[in-house]
Amino acid sequence: RPDGSIIDAEGGLWNAEFGSGRVVRYLPDGSVSMVVKVPVRYTTCAAFGGEDMQTLYITDATVFAHQRMSKKRREELPEGYAGGLFGVRLPVKGLPERKFAGTMQGEK
Repeated sequence: RPDGSIIDAEGGLWNAEFGSGRVVRYLPDGSVSMVVKVPVRYTTCAAFGGEDMQTLYITDATVFAHQRMSKKRREELPEGYAGGLFGVRLPVKGLPERKFAGTMQGEK
């Protein structure tokens, strides 16, 4: 299932796929360009960082899914990975996040 998304400097859309343990890069034509897999299942968000914006950070929500997992599945998770933050170097640069410049609904 699609979850958090970001855009890189080349126009690629990176989407964290909740429940599949991966982040996928889609080109503007819709084709898949890259897939980053992590050792956990519930990837939720991706963000670019590092001095050169070529590190992709990926968050995981497995700690919130524990109540739906079997005891056997929980025991199969690598120690310390559930709820983790993962980083991977990429061959493409990310874009810095833009700050909200508007007003919230109802504000003057």
